[in-house]
Amino acid sequence: MTIASGYLFHQVYKSTLSKLPINKRVVAMTLGGCVCMVGTQNVAIIMMFQGRFLLRDYLKPRISKYKLFLALDQAVETEVRRLLLIENRERR
Repeated sequence: MTIASGYLFHQVYKSTLSKLPINKRVVAMTLGGCVCMVGTQNVAIIMMFQGRFLLRDYLKPRISKYKLFLALDQAVETEVRRLLLIENRERR
């Protein structure tokens, strides 16, 4: 997706990039990739806040039927660091 955004950035801004003395495709792909990564990070942050604060009250009654989700919700509330450490150990 990042490479594709760089290619599209190059196609859209061809005339502006033609004034640069260096390889235009490299500049376009770098700029497009940076824009894509910043956008992805911003959306991830927004979605995290939305899920944590806005949707929590909406989903709480729906997941209360399932013991696994209740246990996971309680673990996330109280022991976030331990869950992150467990996840990091499993990746190694």
